[in-house]
Amino acid sequence: MDTSPAAALIYLNQSRPTAILSADLTNTDSTAGVHNLDAQSLVNVSVATSIGHATHATGATDVIVSSSPQSLRSLQEQRVTQDSDGVLRGPAEETLVELYYENFHRSHPILFPKRVYDSGRRYPSYLNAVVQYIGSHYSVISAAPLRELAATELARTIGSENSPQIVQARLLYAIVLHGNGEIKEARTRLHEAIDMALAMGMNKKEFSNFYSRQGNDLDAESMRRTWWELYVLDGYLTAIDPKGPSSFRMNSISNDVEMPCEESIYAEGRAPMPHPSSRQELEARIFGEVDSEDTTDLSSFTYRVDAIDLIARVLAVRDPNRAHRDKAQAVDNTLASWAHYLPSNKTDIVNAYGEIDEMLLQAHMMVQFAAILLHFPRSNLILDFCADPEANDTSCVDNLLCGPISHKLPPSSTRHIHGIKATEASKRLSNLFSICTSMQKHSPLFMFGLSLCGVVQCSTFIAHVRFDGAGKCLEQHRDRVRLLNGLLRSASETWPLSKVIHQKLRRVAAILFQIRSVATSMSSAPPVTATQQDEDGASSAAYNPAVGFVSQPNDFAFQLDNAWMSIDGQFGSPELAPWVWG
Repeated sequence: MDTSPAAALIYLNQSRPTAILSADLTNTDSTAGVHNLDAQSLVNVSVATSIGHATHATGATDVIVSSSPQSLRSLQEQRVTQDSDGVLRGPAEETLVELYYENFHRSHPILFPKRVYDSGRRYPSYLNAVVQYIGSHYSVISAAPLRELAATELARTIGSENSPQIVQARLLYAIVLHGNGEIKEARTRLHEAIDMALAMGMNKKEFSNFYSRQGNDLDAESMRRTWWELYVLDGYLTAIDPKGPSSFRMNSISNDVEMPCEESIYAEGRAPMPHPSSRQELEARIFGEVDSEDTTDLSSFTYRVDAIDLIARVLAVRDPNRAHRDKAQAVDNTLASWAHYLPSNKTDIVNAYGEIDEMLLQAHMMVQFAAILLHFPRSNLILDFCADPEANDTSCVDNLLCGPISHKLPPSSTRHIHGIKATEASKRLSNLFSICTSMQKHSPLFMFGLSLCGVVQCSTFIAHVRFDGAGKCLEQHRDRVRLLNGLLRSASETWPLSKVIHQKLRRVAAILFQIRSVATSMSSAPPVTATQQDEDGASSAAYNPAVGFVSQPNDFAFQLDNAWMSIDGQFGSPELAPWVWG
């Protein structure tokens, strides 16, 4: 049996689903630096000093192996193979690349398709280091040393000649930093990527056309995708900025870059590729002479870009000094009409085989996200329940949960109507997320969408309670938040940002729904059997045997005014993807 460190890592990855791995941390030879890993007493693999140490992770089947960047390099050098282009590859490195393509690539498909990579096309060391770092998030290998390795490789590119691969590396690095919760650092890396892209002229279609004229259609398509991915990420990071209005930089840059092709075509990795559609074709589907049903050549990625265009329009009316009610209403009209112009081949996000169109899913998510950003700050929904536990001022809301919706804006209609529309958008978002059985293969950009969706559901529940005091729709709100929290919990195994958001939303929901459950149960439950009173005779806690836990007195949910209730069917949506728009 091969007992080299690289082979041990491969074994751990391959056996993870079926074998229960344990690490004997108490019987470690500190002088040799060796830990013995036992897989159900069937296989013993000796992991040498270069691996470092092994510890249990969450779940019986997880083992995290950590190391330093130096030991990682030595690990990779112990067993290598040589590609046709002379590049040396180690098995652990290849496993991380496989994990990148299996779990992350479909959400941000800017690099070559897996088929092309397998045929021998390889990436520069700095881009390969970023790919490995992303892959480590889906592995039993600790991501820390790979993070340091990626940062070191990227630092070496500073001052070097500009290249599209450096732009791609910095862009992907920014996305993974966002998933780790390092949002400021992510924006810094993104701006570095944008600066380099502009310096090379990637905002001109001539840049990608140069590759096409050389017969490299896949390279040309990768360049187009890279530009538009910069646009998507810049728009998203601008939208979640809790400080309020800020500049969506990419939206103000002149460009004539053509649109990406369909994912299935790109994944094939074969040339020649179809002629790309233009931005004008996307816009012409509304008032052009060609019927929208004939615009089947517009890809899902293109509609994803279109969704970011809508976010840009929402951001333009987020400034209280420029948020004229007519402009806000115009943006609302555009958001409401978006689904009406989807062609018939884009009405379903899931195909007959249960496969999700990731680009179209993100497009729908961004549209509903934009609707919440537009309507919630103009509504009468409150955020008092989202107080920041780290702030001295209890009126200060938690920016990680509430982000850009924490600042009130002047309404374009009644705040009551804005509240209804924000709630409808959150319902559609939760309907979208209900098709995601796991978040592992979805973008880390979903995290704030999940967060805002949950916050709106909690706030709407409070509004309904103060209307009739009974919370008739308690189960609906609670079950939606339960779904969102479950997805955040699932994603927390991969992305640290999700873990933090999950803990915050769970804490808020536990207080809110638990208190209301007790209150609504009091009317039909047996009498309270025990009541504690403080020195003033006020009830401090009561135990209800039918409910099974102590209810702390809290009038928060019952002393609110300015009530409203949604009107069923008032805002009907098109008969498109009814599981989303219903």
